[in-house]
Amino acid sequence: MVLAAWRFQLICACKLGVSVDLAGDCGSSSLIVAASNGQLKAVKFLVEHKASVDQAESAGWTGYSRVAR
Repeated sequence: MVLAAWRFQLICACKLGVSVDLAGDCGSSSLIVAASNGQLKAVKFLVEHKASVDQAESAGWTGYSRVAR
């Protein structure tokens, strides 16, 4: 259920023109957060919607490196 609500919010944000690569204060994008928390369905959804796997956070981690870990 949490994923469904999160996905709905992301779809709405995308329709409003918000980038899926928008980062928080420490540079973590939605993809990095999802990958760090093992949310594979969210990772797949974000990648399908063109999230950058190479965008790095302030510590140097990328979405790709978090998934590979």
